Amino acid sequence: MGIFSTEEVNTGRQKEFDLLKGLFMVFIFLIHAFQATMTDMGQAVLCIWIFATMSGAAIFIFVMGFGVTYGSRSGPKELAAGGVRLVLYQYLSNLAYLTALIFPYPFVLKRISEDGAANLRMLIWVYFQNTNIFFIAGIFYLIFALLKKTGCRTFVYPLLGLISALLAPYLYAKPVNIPVLSYVATLLIGDASFVSFIPLYYLSYALIGVGAGYMYRHISDKRKFYLSVLPATLVIVIAWWIRAFLLYGNDIGLMGEVMEEGYAYPDILHVIASLAHIILFAAIIFLATDRKKKPGSKENPVTTQILRYSRHISKYYALHLLVYFMALGFNGYVPFEPWQCIFLMLIAIVMTELMVRSAEYIESKTEIRMTTLQIFINALPYWFMMFILVYRVYHLNRGTAVLSPQQFEMMTWWLSMAMICSTQILFLRNRKMMEEKSREQTLLNTARAIQNGIVPQNKEYKEGNIRISALAEPATSVGGDFYDIIPLNNGTVGIVMGDVSGKGIPAALVMAMIKTMIRDRLRSGMSPEEVLNVVNNEACSENPLGMFVTVFLGIIDSENGSVVYANAGHTHPVKTGEQTAFLEPDNGCVIGLFEDIGILKGEMVLNPGEGLLLYTDGVTEAINGKKEQYGEKRLLNICSKNISADTVNAVVKDVGEFAQGTKQFDDLTLLFVQHIHNPLNNK
Repeated sequence: MGIFSTEEVNTGRQKEFDLLKGLFMVFIFLIHAFQATMTDMGQAVLCIWIFATMSGAAIFIFVMGFGVTYGSRSGPKELAAGGVRLVLYQYLSNLAYLTALIFPYPFVLKRISEDGAANLRMLIWVYFQNTNIFFIAGIFYLIFALLKKTGCRTFVYPLLGLISALLAPYLYAKPVNIPVLSYVATLLIGDASFVSFIPLYYLSYALIGVGAGYMYRHISDKRKFYLSVLPATLVIVIAWWIRAFLLYGNDIGLMGEVMEEGYAYPDILHVIASLAHIILFAAIIFLATDRKKKPGSKENPVTTQILRYSRHISKYYALHLLVYFMALGFNGYVPFEPWQCIFLMLIAIVMTELMVRSAEYIESKTEIRMTTLQIFINALPYWFMMFILVYRVYHLNRGTAVLSPQQFEMMTWWLSMAMICSTQILFLRNRKMMEEKSREQTLLNTARAIQNGIVPQNKEYKEGNIRISALAEPATSVGGDFYDIIPLNNGTVGIVMGDVSGKGIPAALVMAMIKTMIRDRLRSGMSPEEVLNVVNNEACSENPLGMFVTVFLGIIDSENGSVVYANAGHTHPVKTGEQTAFLEPDNGCVIGLFEDIGILKGEMVLNPGEGLLLYTDGVTEAINGKKEQYGEKRLLNICSKNISADTVNAVVKDVGEFAQGTKQFDDLTLLFVQHIHNPLNNK
């Protein structure tokens, strides 16, 4: 088998790149502990920083472009919306950083030094309009949206990436004399102290990442692929570091400065070397982790945490800086000792983990989607009030402000505009959520109406010597449970119990179709097994959604209690009487997946006093607060104690007591048929 396939055979997530992106976040925790607190890195950390410059942000941007080819929401509209969100995210996060910087100020007024005040002024000015990885990611999503809208061919993406790497140095800081456009140009092509990463330079990583993503989709043997590219990437990586040491020798400080400049403004050589490092790291990770796990074995805890960083990287990236800035403020806005930064990094790891997991907990318990953007938007009014309060406190205590009146006026204006815009965004978002919830409720009501129209309204039925009672207790969502009682000729009665896979309107429609088909064929004189076999073949040919149905169908003679039945994958009924037990015969294959499954006939007799309980899996799979299932054993136990017509209510009551108020997510549907004693038969 070759390395590549003409078909797209590798369309899932690429774990090695998820791990690579997560490892990038670990580097960021360490590096930012020093950078955000303006602390001297020292030789050891500086070596790590130099090594990280060959991956760092390039990994994030490359993997972002790579992921565009795998994401389910990668159309032009979705990409454009994502780009706008990320750009907005950048400036909202800036406001959060400013809040974290300024909040400690009143608490350190008496011991702040001139250097500390100068550092605070500088940091406020930088983070007032800072742009970093969120901003350039947003810009790239907008570019991707434009390229997709124009129908850009696959090979064009990496070609444009190489062209951008070649042209970037010539376009850097080109003057634009139109006031508003000059500011935008500064953000996009560079020459501003507050711009951490310039989109112009990093565009090559994003575009080449898209091209790599399309290529990876055709890799049929990744192990062979990585082994084949490993020699070339090793040669490029080794050549890069030999060149670096030849140019800068053992001067680690100088090498760090040069590497930092190449990190912010990567030229074509730096881009090629960084891409080689990325593929090399991905190959090493893949070859190290490409082992078949034993069934039931858990993922390594370290790997699990790194994958968490990858999945939630925007939250971790945004939140960890808040910890560093807050700590810097309480330290009087002066640098830490290097060992303190390491300790601070550990604190940031723990605190950000608590914040992210708390947001996940809130999401699991409520209908609120706790994205970092949503948190920022909701908090904006408080940040604004806190800024005014801190400014006033400082002004009253010291008589002079950190900011000049002009700077304070400008910042107040920007914060006011941000507050107004964020309030509007929050309003529109909440309105959209309410509209979506209203639409969902309408669909739910429609599905429930369909379900109620299908389930018989008469819960009790009597014919000859048999008596039937039924109950359908819906859960919160609309399930696919149904039952039916069908009077037939010659004193016989058809009983049906079914469960459609899925929920909502699709399940309700499939339920209506199957129930109608069963009724029509049963009334035409077919036996239960003939009905289910015919219905199955027809359902297979008219099943675009791939849904399946479990059905128990029986015909009962109301005089002598004989039962002819067929079971298509449904739960085993319970026969009650002197010996309460499940019906043993095989329950067959479900309806709707495979044609000609050969559902078989079964026969039994209900003697006077004996009964047959049909139910759906919502009964046996009901759970309690300890996550325990009700189970078949409890069902048999309650049925053996209740062999009267009240069996249905007894089972429902017992399930409710077992669940202890735990919310149930599946319907409870039961039907009990009993052969009752008729005095006329004894005369």
